[in-house]
Amino acid sequence: VTGRRGIAGTALVHKVAGAAAEAGLSLKEVAAEAQKAIDSIASLGVSASVCHVPGRTEDDQRLPDGELEMGLGIHGEPGVEKIKITDADSLVDKMITTILDPSEGRGFMSLKEKDRVAMLLNNLGSATPIEVSIFTRAALKRLRDMGVSVERIVSGPIVTSMDMAGLSLSLLKLEDDTGDRMLERLDADTVAPGWPRGGGGTS
Repeated sequence: VTGRRGIAGTALVHKVAGAAAEAGLSLKEVAAEAQKAIDSIASLGVSASVCHVPGRTEDDQRLPDGELEMGLGIHGEPGVEKIKITDADSLVDKMITTILDPSEGRGFMSLKEKDRVAMLLNNLGSATPIEVSIFTRAALKRLRDMGVSVERIVSGPIVTSMDMAGLSLSLLKLEDDTGDRMLERLDADTVAPGWPRGGGGTS
């Protein structure tokens, strides 16, 4: 797309690292677990608007009515493509295809049947709860149709961008024993106010 940039997947990295530190690991060990999470994550956002930053004049013509921008950053950095608004299933299919597509330097993640992932559906700011739920259902269905096991689901306003009217999808690939350890980190108790109580749901 435009290369790797820090969007919602970073919250999963922070959760893994924080839980590892809380478990008493050394700084070197915490850094290693965080790096493994970074190497295992792919994210992509889509929005019908950019965020409105106080004191900054926004370009209201950047996204006309009926269009979405895919791949934009949480500060409004330009994305890779503008597309027509479509149904949730078609949109999620395009997003997952883009994440997995190896062309043009993409291929941020490879997935095959029986692979395992944790999934984060992030509200970028002003999406409604029902829109997040519909998007979550569509992503879960698409991954199941691929034969991928969704081990955990986290959804909600985790990494927001002011009033941006959009959502992002992050996939954390869980491989071997390191994948089981990352699940333990995601499930670990936390008092962080932005993290859903009880960790993530299961599929």
